[in-house]
Amino acid sequence: MENVWAQAQRSVPEHLKRLSWTKDELVNHQTKALREILTLAKEKTVFYSDALKSVNTESFNIEDLQSIPPTNKTEHMDRWDDFLAVPDVSYDKAEKHLEKLRKGEIENPFYNDRYLFIATGGSTGKRGLFVWDTDFLSEEICLTYRLLIDQEKRTGYGGPMRLATVEAPTLLHGSRFIFPSKPLAEFELLSFGSTESIAEQCKRLNEFQPIYLMAFASSTAELASAQLRGELDISPRWVSTNSGPLDDVMRTRIKEAWGVKTCNSWGCVEIGQVAVEPIDSPGMVICDDAVILELVDEKDNQVEDARDAARVLATSLINKSCPMIRYEVDDVVEIGRGFSEYPAYSRVTNILGRATNWFQYGDV
Repeated sequence: MENVWAQAQRSVPEHLKRLSWTKDELVNHQTKALREILTLAKEKTVFYSDALKSVNTESFNIEDLQSIPPTNKTEHMDRWDDFLAVPDVSYDKAEKHLEKLRKGEIENPFYNDRYLFIATGGSTGKRGLFVWDTDFLSEEICLTYRLLIDQEKRTGYGGPMRLATVEAPTLLHGSRFIFPSKPLAEFELLSFGSTESIAEQCKRLNEFQPIYLMAFASSTAELASAQLRGELDISPRWVSTNSGPLDDVMRTRIKEAWGVKTCNSWGCVEIGQVAVEPIDSPGMVICDDAVILELVDEKDNQVEDARDAARVLATSLINKSCPMIRYEVDDVVEIGRGFSEYPAYSRVTNILGRATNWFQYGDV
């Protein structure tokens, strides 16, 4: 991972500049990146060579996205190889690589030292498997930590940067590769799996004394409870959560434990980091320079009001190994105007839940 961290560290200054963009600068970037992704997909993938056959990618604009049919997890899994833009990867190769990892026959999670195969949890009924390359991973690290770095620069903080992360114990989960990272060379890092006992987690955190804490929402709430019971004694100045719902009870408990607001984030395996919450503002800054979101109704027509939305379609501007274009995301969100600190960027004001989260009990 050291080479990915070094790549991310080289990219951080550019990401910090992006945060001060005007809306026009952001739209120009989106348009250029979108045209590049569409051109790559049309030239390099089996699926999009057909789906984009009549599309002029050189003059394509964001508002033209509605002319492209959406895709979903089922379609990607049924035609896995057809969505890939790289010749040296296939579904069979991915599964064989993962099987060797499971059996301990190999230790390097990167296939050909470049590609990761990351799985979804299957909570919606179908497990998904997607490709990340090292360039994509480097960008994801920048997207995850750039608001923290920017806001620490704004406050003039010059103290230690000790980051502790609690993530999934399996190499199939993206949290293992994004969150325990060093976006700046001066970061010190402690990471461990969420399956470790709370007693062991407290012991290690008490010894490390993190300045920043990044963990699953459920794990963070447990650690906050341990702090309130006196089993944990740390004083983080920044606490961030991911990979699960963060309710008001959790937020209140974390505030009581450490006196700081929780910075939640929202993302998915297929697209990566979508939005990140700043320290001092409500809602999450959408990573508009890396993803284009569309709220659409049942007929995939764009809508502005989340109450009229059946789903969210996401187009990644940075995954060049497996282009994700108008991909159906399970969550439905409310999107509002940006913050004064980052006026070019829109924000998620509320995550309404999963579009596919339907439970039926008898006739109910």
